[in-house]
Formats: sequence, C-alpha cells, structure tokens
Amino acid sequence: MAKKIDYLEEEGMLFTDKKIFGDNEEHEYDVFCRDGHAIAIPAVGELITNPQAPRLLELAYPKKDELTKEQKEECLKYRGIYQSASMCNVGDICMSLGKLSVIKK
Repeated sequence: MAKKIDYLEEEGMLFTDKKIFGDNEEHEYDVFCRDGHAIAIPAVGELITNPQAPRLLELAYPKKDELTKEQKEECLKYRGIYQSASMCNVGDICMSLGKLSVIKK
C-alpha cells in the first residue's frame, strides 16, 4: 500500500525575520507544506512592495507523527483553532513550529 503524503498549500502566510528580510516588517509568502518540510515563494503583493524579497524560503519542522498530543494542541492554539488535536494538519505545524531559512541557488 502506498503511503499517503500529507500536503497543504497555505496562501498569504506572513513572516518576520530581521536576518532574512533586513527589517522587522511582515512579509507575505505562499507556502507549500508537506509533512516536516515546506517551501515558500513570495506572494505577488510582496514582490511589488519588496522586489528584493528572497525568491525561495524553506521551513523545517517536526513530522506530524512525531508530535505529542500536547504539541498538536499547541499548534492549533497558535492558529486560534480550539478543536481536537487530531485536527492538526501540516499547515498548523508549519506555521507554529517552522524554522525559516533562505534557499540559495
């Protein structure tokens, strides 16, 4: 049986990181989340207001089956969702636990 791949697209995720962007402002990216890893590209509006925006970002985070029930609940709480921990998806994990870095060509 083929393993199901957990995948989710998050449009308009906002990031702040002075080291990456050179400021403390929010920067909008569209994020393609998989279990444990995501790739982010600048949203159209971001490219218009910040033409020097990094073109490719990476987020690393724990895989869904590695999280405890409490970590899943914390991910949902971070997103403002107060449902069962089983409702936690890769987008929730990415947004709450993802570590951002620039992918350099």
